[in-house]
Amino acid sequence: GHVGTPVSVIFRWKKWPMGVRKWEAQLIGSKIKAPVRILTEEEDRSVGETSLPSRGVYQWTHLRIKTDRPFGLYRTWIYYKIDVTSHAYPTLLKDMPLPSPEIHEREGTITGDRKGDDGLRGLAQYQGEGSKRISWKHYAKSGELLVKEGEELRTNLMRIQLKLPEHREQREAELSKIATLMVYCYRQEIPFLFHGSVQKGPGAHLELLKDCLRELAQCS
Repeated sequence: GHVGTPVSVIFRWKKWPMGVRKWEAQLIGSKIKAPVRILTEEEDRSVGETSLPSRGVYQWTHLRIKTDRPFGLYRTWIYYKIDVTSHAYPTLLKDMPLPSPEIHEREGTITGDRKGDDGLRGLAQYQGEGSKRISWKHYAKSGELLVKEGEELRTNLMRIQLKLPEHREQREAELSKIATLMVYCYRQEIPFLFHGSVQKGPGAHLELLKDCLRELAQCS
C-alpha cells in the first residue's frame, strides 16, 4: 500500500476459540514493529489494518497475537513465525494537477462499418504493422494486440519517465508525482508506458500498476 494509507491485514485461523475474542496484534520485522488495529472478527478470520511509516520494502518475520483473559486476570500471547514481504509505495498526492483524460495522441484509424461487438469494430489482428496503429486501449484490457483500420481516431497513451533528482526530498516528491500519475491512469483506463529500469507496458491493468509501484518503492 501507499505510505499514509492504511494497509489491510487478514489473519485466517485454522482453529479458533469460541466466545468473545479481543486480539492485540503486531507485525514484527528485522527493524520495525507495526501494530495492527483489528477492525472485525469473523468466525475463522480477523481483519485489521496497519500503516507503514516510509517508502520501501518490509520483510516481516513474526506475527504477535496477545489477548486478555476474562476479567483481566492474566494475559497470554504467542509469536507466529511468518515470511511475508510488503511494499510501501510512494505517498499519493491530493493536490497534484493531473492531465485531462481527453484524447491527446493521434494513433491509427478506425471505422464503424463492421458488424459485431462494438468494442472490436474496425479492429484486426496485429501482423507486424507500425506501433502507431495498435489499439492500446484494447491491449490494456485484454493483452491482445489489435490494429485499427479506416477513418482517423485519436487515443490516449501516457508516457512516464523515471528521472530522479539527487536531493532526497526532491526525489521523494518526484516519486510521489509518478505514483499519483500511474494510479490516475489506472483509474481512468488510460494505457501508460513506464520507462524505468526496463520498459513496462503499455497497459492500464492492475498487475502492471503494482509492478511499476513496486519498482518505485525500491528506488534508492
